[in-house]
Amino acid sequence: MSETRIEVIAIGERGVYSVGAIVVSSKGDVYHISKFKDKGIHLSRHASGKTHWKMDRKEFLCIEDGKPIKDFKGIEFLGTISFGMESLPRLFDEYKMKKAAAYSRLI
Repeated sequence: MSETRIEVIAIGERGVYSVGAIVVSSKGDVYHISKFKDKGIHLSRHASGKTHWKMDRKEFLCIEDGKPIKDFKGIEFLGTISFGMESLPRLFDEYKMKKAAAYSRLI
């Protein structure tokens, strides 16, 4: 199984911005990545059940050691991003679609 990636975009008054991504690794780990220009922030829910926040590759909040994903049944909320429309250019980069990614989704 290969990695699955979903880009999260926001449409502002002056452009389209890349605000995040959801990534599911080949091992079953799920990452909710916030794409702020100045910080590398993500929440991860690992296949083992460990859930934590990391900023700039350092863990700053371990949320829980839950059930392994293979044993989990139901719905789990991983997080949200909020921002003002006027702050989009300051906080996030403009979204650039990758031709290879768009093409692979059509097959």
